[in-house]
Amino acid sequence: MNAESHESFIGRTLDKRWRLDRLIGKGGMGYVFEGRQLSVDRPIAVKLIREDAASETRIISRFFREAQILSQLHHPHVVTLYDFGQDEETGALFMVMERVRGRPLSELIEQRERLTVAEIFELIEQLLGALAVVHQAEIVHRDLKPENILIERRPQGLHATLIDFGVARIDEPQLTRLTQTGVLQGTPHFMAPEQIEGEPSTGRSDLYALGVVLYEVLAGVSPFPGETLMSILMQHLSGTPEPLRVCWALPEPLHEGLAELVHDLLQKRPEQRPASAAAALERLRALRGEEAPAPRAPQAPPEPAPQPAAPADPAAPEQAPATRALGATFDSWSAPELEDDAPAPPLWTPARRALVGAVAALGLILAGLVLYILGRDEAPPREAPPAASTPLQPPASAAEPPDQVAAAPASAAPEEPAVTAPLTSTAAPASAPTPTRTRRGSTRDLKNVLDGMRQP
Repeated sequence: MNAESHESFIGRTLDKRWRLDRLIGKGGMGYVFEGRQLSVDRPIAVKLIREDAASETRIISRFFREAQILSQLHHPHVVTLYDFGQDEETGALFMVMERVRGRPLSELIEQRERLTVAEIFELIEQLLGALAVVHQAEIVHRDLKPENILIERRPQGLHATLIDFGVARIDEPQLTRLTQTGVLQGTPHFMAPEQIEGEPSTGRSDLYALGVVLYEVLAGVSPFPGETLMSILMQHLSGTPEPLRVCWALPEPLHEGLAELVHDLLQKRPEQRPASAAAALERLRALRGEEAPAPRAPQAPPEPAPQPAAPADPAAPEQAPATRALGATFDSWSAPELEDDAPAPPLWTPARRALVGAVAALGLILAGLVLYILGRDEAPPREAPPAASTPLQPPASAAEPPDQVAAAPASAAPEEPAVTAPLTSTAAPASAPTPTRTRRGSTRDLKNVLDGMRQP
């Protein structure tokens, strides 16, 4: 179907039911028209296979496989299939789907139309819910990207729709694989490492692609940029994306939990990503719960509504309804009862003994320091030693001990002063106090007192 032929389909009715009004998109396999279903007068979207591609068996098989996949999926965030077939008059292969209002997510990213954190949470929850249904049907999308996510602003908020299952794969062994050797299935910017290496795609491959999409939404740039196809693929295989805390592009503050979830989706090995879309969805809802207002202080449970009195049974024992309601309310978090014969904790535990010993040692050190300072202040000042040039002569009347004074010979030269240790020591007063002995005794007494305090 060339340019002239696809324009010739505008205004034509296929299979006498589907009218084509205008061209709204085109892709690798064909074109998408907006139209109406004449029988019920509702808007539709019709995908037509190009005329030159309709002769290729692989493209025809992929077209009918997409129709088969969409016929199995029913979810508010997955495009709905109405019909598919071949027009008898023109021989064109067509697929009729619901007309989804909105813009591709890629336009919002290119135009830097920033979403709020609350809107992004809503967007992720919708897409994870859609992928959970797709994967439960044993279907892998394999081409999840912003162009295949349509965003519509409704009064209730954003509404995302997942479209284009053209390269999706059904995990059924009996189906013939349409992937050729050496042919990449998907868009390189959003392909998981296992897809690049030729390994089978799984639901975790779609989660990786979703992580790339969300990274672009939050940062405004691709986590794995590259100028060439080879550089992009190598980035997916071995590159590390810049942390979102560094390149966070939203006007609101960084959401740590959301950033951590996106980085987990971008793990290289499939087993390091969330186990499934359902598991990732549960984790996301837990993160949304953390944004709720802080819980209030525990309050008394509301009193149960009055119940009509049942006929009294004389044989049944009388019970207290209020007690039963209270027990039912607090059974899940009531504290365990303590045993009556539980031994009391010992008074002097090793920790307490160590603490008392440390305090006593510190007190001993402080007391010794105080006594040393006081004793130094009370000690009498020492006399200055005599000058070296002044002759030191003992007094004439002083009685020198015979064992400390040496007699000089008569023929000797004039006497020089003999400064000796015994002579110097006699210069000190005989009644000088001995503060050192007093300090030692006081320190010993204080130590004995503190040692007594340490005993239990």
